[in-house]
Amino acid sequence: MNIISLMILALSNAMFSAGDAGPDRQGAFAAPAAVLVPAMPAPDALAVGAAPTTMPTTGPGATIHAQQPPNKINLGIISLGLIVMIFWTLRRLANPRMLLLADTPGRPNTVNVGHIFLIFALYLAMPRIVYVLGGGLAVGEAIGLQVVMFSAGIAVLLAASLMTAWRTFPLGLSRGLGLSMRHWFYDSGRGVLAYLAVVPVCYGLAWLMETLLPEFRKDHILLTIIRDGGWPWNFIAAGLAIIPGPLAEELFFRGLIQSMLRKYLASAWGAILMTSLIFSLMHLGTPLYIPALLVLSIALGYNYERCGRLWPSILMHVAFNAVNILIFITTTPAA
Repeated sequence: MNIISLMILALSNAMFSAGDAGPDRQGAFAAPAAVLVPAMPAPDALAVGAAPTTMPTTGPGATIHAQQPPNKINLGIISLGLIVMIFWTLRRLANPRMLLLADTPGRPNTVNVGHIFLIFALYLAMPRIVYVLGGGLAVGEAIGLQVVMFSAGIAVLLAASLMTAWRTFPLGLSRGLGLSMRHWFYDSGRGVLAYLAVVPVCYGLAWLMETLLPEFRKDHILLTIIRDGGWPWNFIAAGLAIIPGPLAEELFFRGLIQSMLRKYLASAWGAILMTSLIFSLMHLGTPLYIPALLVLSIALGYNYERCGRLWPSILMHVAFNAVNILIFITTTPAA
C-alpha cells in the first residue's frame, strides 16, 4: 500500500503543481473537459464564437480555469482509480486470457455501413431543421435554441439507433444487442469499477495534452452552457450530457458500430479499436482530449465485449460525464 500511496502523491503533485502550469492556468487541471456528446454542426448565427455575451466563447488561448486549488473530487477519484487499476492489472497478469476476448460470443446482426451513414445523416440534419424552425427567435434566446438543437440531435440518434437495432438483431434488443438489465447488480459493479480503473489514465492524458499544448485548450459548448447559461438551460444541458447522451452514444457506437465491425473483422479487439478511433474523432471540437477519449472508448468497448451487455458501458459513460461536469462547475469561475 505504501507504493500505491507514493504513486497517488506523485501523480497529484504533477497534475496540481501551480508552478509548472503557466501564467494563465496555474493549477488549473480539473478533468477532461469534454462532455461526450458529439458537437452539433451549429449554424454560423449560433456558433460558439458568435454566442451572446451571456455565454462566453472558448477556443485556442481561452482561459477558463484560473488559479484553482487542487480539487478534492479529483484527488479522491484518482486515488480510488489507481488502486482499482493496479488490482485489475494484477488480475489480468495472473490470467492474461481474459484480455484476449477469444471466448466472448459474437452478436448476430445485419447492420451495415448504410445504416450507420443514414443514422449519422439524420443526427446532423435534425439540429439544422430545429435551427431553421426557430430562426425567428431573438438573439437572447440563442442559448435556449442551441440546447434544443442538442436535444433534437440526441433524440434522433437514440431513436434511430433503437429502431435500427430492433430490425437488424435477430435475437432482439435484449438478447441480441445486450440492452438488458438482467444482471443489473453485477453489471453496475462492473461499470463503476471499470470507470475507476480507466479514469486515472484519462485524466493523466488530459493533463499531459494541456501541459504540452495549452494554447489549444477548448471546452465543450455544453460545459459553458451548464456553467453560464442560466436556468433552466444549464439544468437541461447537464441532464442531456449525463443521461440521454451516454445512452444514445453507447447504442450507436458500441451497440451498432462495434457489433457491425466485429462481424466484418471477426475480431473483438479489431472492432473495439476501430470503434474507439471513430468515437474519439467525433470529438474534434475538443482536440486536446482525443487521446483521453480514445482510451475511455477502448475501456467501454472492452466491457461490452466481456459481458455482452450495454449497461456497464452506459454506466461508465454516465459516471465519466457526471463527474467531469461536477468538477468543471466547482473549479471554474463563471464568465
